[in-house]
Amino acid sequence: MKIPFCLFLILAPFLFSCPASAQQSKYQAEDLRMKLPSGSGEKARTIFFELGGQGLQYSVNYDTRFSDRRNGFGGRLGLGYISLKGREAATIPVSLNYLLGNGRHFADFGLGATLLISNGSKPDMFESSLTKSSPIVYTTNVSYRFQPIQKGISLRAGVGPVFNYDFNLVYYFGFSLGYTFK
Repeated sequence: MKIPFCLFLILAPFLFSCPASAQQSKYQAEDLRMKLPSGSGEKARTIFFELGGQGLQYSVNYDTRFSDRRNGFGGRLGLGYISLKGREAATIPVSLNYLLGNGRHFADFGLGATLLISNGSKPDMFESSLTKSSPIVYTTNVSYRFQPIQKGISLRAGVGPVFNYDFNLVYYFGFSLGYTFK
């Protein structure tokens, strides 16, 4: 049951962000720009490097909106690395998020999971840390996001509790630097 759920979390951002090519929208891009005060009406997509946060230590991530608005629901998928007590693991953070705001400034709320893939034989590679029962930790995110209206540098800073199946709670601070493109 865990493997199909993990695959769904990994693939969901891509499945929901694919444009439907069967029908053309009757609205032109200029019409969307006028109707959406938060930007150009195109999906904002961002590639960013994150320290801490949902990737736990270091991660590279892709974030996209699920609609043609710059705010609202979206998702992210990443690949990262963590090392604790001489043990190492790859991390795969996957989350859904919601951007609240307009223009360049947003409150970013996220909920997701991070899969830890260890070079060890047991999923409890971090003995006194998060992964005693499962190689999956659950993540949340509350942060401020600066995202340019067109293309350009984006910044994000925030905090989020990270917890495991046994509900061991740890707070991670995160900072990200990335590039937003259309």
